[in-house]
Amino acid sequence: MITTSAYIWRELRAIPETRRALRFHNAGFNWAEGPQGWISRDPDNDDWILWHEQSQHMLRATDPDPNWRPSCETLDECIALGHKYRSTWASS
Repeated sequence: MITTSAYIWRELRAIPETRRALRFHNAGFNWAEGPQGWISRDPDNDDWILWHEQSQHMLRATDPDPNWRPSCETLDECIALGHKYRSTWASS
């Protein structure tokens, strides 16, 4: 049986993850498995971009090369690329 205070503490601890998930969702990212993270496209070169949850780094892959490689963008830069791709896609 979980106590009320334990339940409240667990829910409060989940707020940062929920906020981050909403940021990715609002930028047009989708959840991906293998590697796990938030995936979208780079609007400048059409690379696949993925924010890898385990390493907390952005990864890139190109068509037809499915190998993910590290990229230097921060979390905010990654989300900005998603927003830019979403707005580019929506306007076409």
